[in-house]
Amino acid sequence: MTVLIPVSTVLLALLVSSVALIAVGVNPIVAYLEIFLNPFFEAAHMRRVLNRGAPLILAGLAVYIPLRSGLYNIGAEGQLILGGIVTIWIGVNLPDYLGISTNALSLVVIMFFVSIVVGAAWIFVPYYLYTEYEVNEILTTLMLVFTAEQLSNYLTAGPMSTEVGAFPRTDTIQATLPTFPGSRLNIGIVIAVIMVVATWFLINKTRLGYEIILSGSNEEVARQTGISAAKITFVVFMLAGAFAGLAGFIDMAGNQQTMTIDWFPEYGWTAIPIALLGRRGAFQTMLAALLFSVLITGGIVIEARFGVPSAIAQIIEALVILFLITGEFVRTYKFDIVIGERSMRGIVYGMAGFGGSGGN
Repeated sequence: MTVLIPVSTVLLALLVSSVALIAVGVNPIVAYLEIFLNPFFEAAHMRRVLNRGAPLILAGLAVYIPLRSGLYNIGAEGQLILGGIVTIWIGVNLPDYLGISTNALSLVVIMFFVSIVVGAAWIFVPYYLYTEYEVNEILTTLMLVFTAEQLSNYLTAGPMSTEVGAFPRTDTIQATLPTFPGSRLNIGIVIAVIMVVATWFLINKTRLGYEIILSGSNEEVARQTGISAAKITFVVFMLAGAFAGLAGFIDMAGNQQTMTIDWFPEYGWTAIPIALLGRRGAFQTMLAALLFSVLITGGIVIEARFGVPSAIAQIIEALVILFLITGEFVRTYKFDIVIGERSMRGIVYGMAGFGGSGGN
């Protein structure tokens, strides 16, 4: 069931999406071969998948870690945006202030650590409101996304705007992520995989990880065993903000290299179904992120090669998300189908959410 439901829901989503492809005169089989097989035969396509997959993986972890403790970080997009903003500011301005070489690795390292700190600082507000005043973390993290978007647009069109060109944007950063020799694939994917391994080790091999899981599965038992809910809340929120800020750094220093109006990649929103799909482990979250990277990149490819409207690619991605969520519902809840006086009991699989009990 763990494998069958996600796979079957993705296949059903693609089957429904084929109707839209047929409507615009594109063979769905050919289109899906372009999306799913080309990364294995075209190096440029694989590079784009991995470059886009790195921030998606980190954003997915930013949602996944709080979920393991029963908390929700809906604002990974906002934390990612803040990480991107400080990356651009440091990459454009700091060399002139400190006299650092434009290609200095030290500049990349500074951007790396500052993005982590700023991402964590951005989520500190929801953490504080949650712990001190019991304000719902879903609302506060969500509202701060819109704050981050408006702040980004203000800085792009105002204080950080370049004097070159008519369209509002910032200057290009003076140092970017290193790439592999002979390739435009940057090391962001390596950073993301390292963070996945670190997250897996934290959750599965440490006392803190045990406390995080227990807090998410049974808060009352966790309290009785002396686990500090305040400590767990602080740790998971700070880790979430740090990972999301790091995702913003990788996207800016590795992919974008300049900030424009409404540049927002929406990786933070996609991170929510990624975390739901990979909810049982960090490696599952990574695989889910790569799946969505394949879908997003493949959608751009078929748009260019077959003249498919961009909306079709978005429909495919949206249907995959919708069917995956439906699959999670089927897997989580038990249900009855009543026909006359007969009743057929549905399948009961697993436990609801990230450790709670199922509902009827």
